[in-house]
Amino acid sequence: MARKVDPGAQRMREWLLRLLLCLLVGVGLSVYVSGPTWSGVGMAAALMAGSFLSVLPLGFLVAKMKAGARLTTVALTAGEAVFELARLGLLAWAGAGAAEAAWVGLWSAAVLAALLLAMMSLRQFLKPDEPGRTADSPGHVLAPRQLVIEVGMIARDIGACLLVVWSPWLVLATFATGTGTVLLREQPIRRRWVQTISGYVLLAVALVLWLR
Repeated sequence: MARKVDPGAQRMREWLLRLLLCLLVGVGLSVYVSGPTWSGVGMAAALMAGSFLSVLPLGFLVAKMKAGARLTTVALTAGEAVFELARLGLLAWAGAGAAEAAWVGLWSAAVLAALLLAMMSLRQFLKPDEPGRTADSPGHVLAPRQLVIEVGMIARDIGACLLVVWSPWLVLATFATGTGTVLLREQPIRRRWVQTISGYVLLAVALVLWLR
């Protein structure tokens, strides 16, 4: 049943929830492994900045060319490849171990959530959604389903960093899961669940490899 909602405000609540979950995960990491380092923060910020700078030209080019669905998919896949290679390159350059890789993944999730929250807030301020707009009820932001999704998104960032540090060749696995979400861009609900499930799988495989 549809009801009046503010989609922008709902997304902002979701990003805020992810930030709070990142804080809780950070507390857990501080207890079980070493605490955060400034180098981890710097690498996460550089990774996010590099990904935005690589995706923006691709997005501008696709929009300028009024590209169809196929070319858009190719551009997004290329952006995903650049992001995964940048993650691998940064971690290899820093000689990161498991603990620092986990922190880089967590900081990446937090930085991305903060950036998107800030961008959505600015968009809401400059161009708020039309009053009375209707959409399917998204449910409460603290509903178990939403918590499972948000934790899965964080798990994907941490798991991907742990995997490429364990073996650079595993960047193929992280790239494959990212490409899968690109192919489902026209199906946002399926895409979110694929991202969520792949996040838990990547983290589980990474933990098995590091703890065996």
